[in-house]
Amino acid sequence: MSFIAVNKVFVTSALICMMGVAGAVTVAPSPAYDLGTLNIVPVGKSNIQVSGSFNDYFKFVAGSLPSALGSMVGVDGSTSGDMMLSYRFGVGTTPTWGSFSPSATVPQNSETGVFALSTTFSGLQAGQTYWANLTGTASSASYSITLLPVPEPETYAMLLVGLGLMGAIARRRKNNDLGA
Repeated sequence: MSFIAVNKVFVTSALICMMGVAGAVTVAPSPAYDLGTLNIVPVGKSNIQVSGSFNDYFKFVAGSLPSALGSMVGVDGSTSGDMMLSYRFGVGTTPTWGSFSPSATVPQNSETGVFALSTTFSGLQAGQTYWANLTGTASSASYSITLLPVPEPETYAMLLVGLGLMGAIARRRKNNDLGA
């Protein structure tokens, strides 16, 4: 083989390796639960079973509403309530992550093992991909994640004005019917 042929093979191999490394760096976390696009309808994943260490990723795309309420509900099957949890949030198709929260015991009902946690995501940009990463340990637990869209305050104001107008119309009709 000539020097040029060897050089082409080396350069081609180097490019393939670089693309592989670049692909590994830019690939989103896997496995991940894709919750879909959060618009008017809540999105979520139910009945996630964990035993021992877990590291779960969730992604969703923000719809038109700028805020969401995220909740995690479940049951710790251990009688000692040993579920520990830490979380972080990320933004982007390939997420830029925030810091992990301190690891803490999940507060729960001591008799049933039921727990519920919630947080609000605000300032969401339509079309942007968002991530949540939950990591921890549990002897045996099952949980569900749900994201609910939260309307803007203006939406609530318009709803109240509409209800007020409907009430005024109903009262006027009632008064007209009584007077006739």
